[in-house]
Amino acid sequence: MKAMYQIPTNGAFFRPIVPVPKIESSDIFSGEAGYSSVYCESDYVMNKPMCDVVFKAHGYPTVSEKSNFTVRAKVGDMNKIIDIKLPRV
Repeated sequence: MKAMYQIPTNGAFFRPIVPVPKIESSDIFSGEAGYSSVYCESDYVMNKPMCDVVFKAHGYPTVSEKSNFTVRAKVGDMNKIIDIKLPRV
């Protein structure tokens, strides 16, 4: 079973994304395999005792931040802070 949910910005309940995305038979990378991050992992595994939760977001610097900046992703109790180093190639 595979499901994706839209996280609302107004505090409402999560809503399923329809249509349900297709089952992936292999990993999909954001760029060249082995040199970029995994965009979506394969749905087929021998043993998967827990589920994956993938959180994808975008961070943009303000006008005054030209070399480095920090982004935060917060959903419920999850709170992740990432330092971005510029320029990105």
